[in-house]
Amino acid sequence: MPDISYLKVIKEDGSEALGGSQTWIEDPKQNGSYCGIVAGLDRVLEMKGIKSIDMKEYMQKLRDAAEYIRPVMLPFNIKPVETKYGTFYGSFGVSAGRLKRGIRRLGEKYGINIRLKKIKLKDADKLLSQGEKLIFLIRAPLKNVTLRNDNRCPSEVNAHWVTAYASDEENYMVQSWGREYKIAKADFKKRLVFVTVYQTLVRDE
Repeated sequence: MPDISYLKVIKEDGSEALGGSQTWIEDPKQNGSYCGIVAGLDRVLEMKGIKSIDMKEYMQKLRDAAEYIRPVMLPFNIKPVETKYGTFYGSFGVSAGRLKRGIRRLGEKYGINIRLKKIKLKDADKLLSQGEKLIFLIRAPLKNVTLRNDNRCPSEVNAHWVTAYASDEENYMVQSWGREYKIAKADFKKRLVFVTVYQTLVRDE
């Protein structure tokens, strides 16, 4: 396995987060829809050569990134609705098409020609072993995909963007919510689980 590096976000107390997190946003409507924006921004910043960043600066860049990578939201405000998947505030998150278009436009803002290329899941291990990072869109309407962290309670997701940065025979190591998690490869073979994988590419102008 190659040496793993990931964008570090330096918090006010001096501790380091592994990339960004939508949980740092107080607005609950935005909180539940920014995982795709975080995934896109982290890739752009790393490909720009940024290895660490102050949290205050990161949050400003995250708010700016939302102008390029736009979540799908209802055009009007609604009262929060309780569903079996959680509380719905009117946002459907970032679609695959919006992330692809948005990350290209965000890259242009930072002076890099970045593109997303859809690849097959079976090719992910090879690219991860070469040190690449891949963006996964997980859709699991039965909430039967679990993100595991040794120090935290497992989290089940039904629709979520994560960045994978390594793998072994049984797991993908991914970034989510500013931390590292593992997803069992067996989870991606469960009923009604759909995973779309994107490779991030930078091209010469």
